[in-house]
Amino acid sequence: MACLDGPLLAQIAQELTEDQVHDAREQIGPCNEAGHAITGFAYPFDNPVFYIKFGNRSSESMTAEALTHQFVFEAFEQMPPENRKGIRVPQIFRILNTHQGTYIIMEYIQGMTLGQLYKSTESFEVVSKPYYEQIARGVKLLLSISVPADAEPGPYGGGIIKHPFFKDFEAPTRYDSIDTLEKHINKLATWFQKSNPTVTLERQLHLVYSDLFEGNFIFTNTGDLYIIDFDLASFLPLSFQDFALRFPSVMSCTVASRIQGEFKDLPQENFIVMKRVSGLMCQSSRKLGLPV
Repeated sequence: MACLDGPLLAQIAQELTEDQVHDAREQIGPCNEAGHAITGFAYPFDNPVFYIKFGNRSSESMTAEALTHQFVFEAFEQMPPENRKGIRVPQIFRILNTHQGTYIIMEYIQGMTLGQLYKSTESFEVVSKPYYEQIARGVKLLLSISVPADAEPGPYGGGIIKHPFFKDFEAPTRYDSIDTLEKHINKLATWFQKSNPTVTLERQLHLVYSDLFEGNFIFTNTGDLYIIDFDLASFLPLSFQDFALRFPSVMSCTVASRIQGEFKDLPQENFIVMKRVSGLMCQSSRKLGLPV
């Protein structure tokens, strides 16, 4: 089965029943040996061709992630091969909505994550530079994707922004434009002192990838890098990519610190104010400053 092509895999994915997927989920249990919640599994267990992702999130959130992920896959496919050489994302075959939750059925990638390479390769740090350079190139490639003309800040198709700038990584409301997003940030920036500095966001949206966790980068034995997990990927001004690199989440610190130097051309003028507003959001009610 490992040699099946995309169209046939898509057909097989469509033929999977809810019971088959639920039974497989029950077999793997809720947690791994380290006690961490399991949010996906390779399927079938004996010779996997799919990775099936799930989680304790709403159907809207899971669907937004899957649509953004597939948008990136299709954008990469349309790029000249030399532009994206060695950088890939798995293909999404199906979004399965059930009464027990939403499942994203995608292409299974045989390889090792950056985190696994650290654990399994002696003195990996010594030889790690090319891996981080490839990750940096992948993030830049995501930023280069042409954004739909009618896109608003958020995931592909519209929705709530997911980014570490916001409390619990999730915007408190949906923003219909960059102007509205900027207005809310500046309302909070001047919440206690009207003369405080404010931000001027860039007027162009980019696909900002902000979850730089080591487990989100899979390297194959042929040298390809597969980027996975688009939950925290949104169309945003470039200042948000700068923020994700300079003030990352705890899980993203290692990668962010190693690739930050490759992004010195990103706009940095808004960082100080954004950092202050982010801190205020984290300490306050999610509805602070709303409606905008």
